[in-house]
Amino acid sequence: MNESNTYQQCRIRKRVPTGWLEAVSFLPEPYANPGATLRIKDPGGNWDEGWEVLEAWERRTAEELTDAHHDIRRHRRRTGEGLRRNDSEA
Repeated sequence: MNESNTYQQCRIRKRVPTGWLEAVSFLPEPYANPGATLRIKDPGGNWDEGWEVLEAWERRTAEELTDAHHDIRRHRRRTGEGLRRNDSEA
């Protein structure tokens, strides 16, 4: 497997004023080193510094990640899980 196309699922965290913010994300394999501190792009495209890699688990190729997102969307469409629920029906 070519490392540049391989990702690892990682648990990451960042210190915030109220404590810790934690997330699980697939990171490019060269950056998936427990103990490393990273800059990660936020949804607005700005760099957010201070993320620490706590753990790294399974490896996936870029193609496998793309297929997983496609599979999730397809599942939601087929089962109706992606539809909004009417609170009065609950």
